[in-house]
Amino acid sequence: TAALLAGVTSAYGRIWWRRRTGQRASAVLLMGALTLTARTIVTLATGSTLVYFLQPSVGSVLTGSAFGVSVGLGRPLAARLTSDLLPLPQGLVGRAPVHRFFSHVSILWGVVQLMHGALNLWLLTAHSTGTYLLLRTGASWTLTLGALAVSIAWFHRSMARCGLRVVRATFGACRDSTAASPPPS
Repeated sequence: TAALLAGVTSAYGRIWWRRRTGQRASAVLLMGALTLTARTIVTLATGSTLVYFLQPSVGSVLTGSAFGVSVGLGRPLAARLTSDLLPLPQGLVGRAPVHRFFSHVSILWGVVQLMHGALNLWLLTAHSTGTYLLLRTGASWTLTLGALAVSIAWFHRSMARCGLRVVRATFGACRDSTAASPPPS
């Protein structure tokens, strides 16, 4: 019980500290705190191991749904998460092809999260706890890394189609391909 409460307190402490120091709380931090809060409440209320392990499946379904809803609202969650992890120039993010990319990749990640939820639920109900933990870890990494690779390749391809190129030498920097580039050193 103390460990669960310490985890929730730590998450909200980070949010408070970021706001107190004038920094924006990242979407990842906010989503993590909300998910951790829900897991803690349900675990404390039930005391059930099954319910504890079921919660990541529910969290994945809710996260997948959030990605889908964000597209419907015209504010793709993938754009917010990307800007939290990899700052992109505002002029770039506002372009229609870039917004379209983030909408499409939000749908991809929504589907991935729904698949995570379904897979976890199946593994949890079809296998012992030990087998579940082992298979879930491998399956989760495989699905996530596969989606990440697709997202990165899709980003490069989408940007190239709209006349932009991603410059790898300066991590995360994007420039117009029509803009004058400094000579290589």
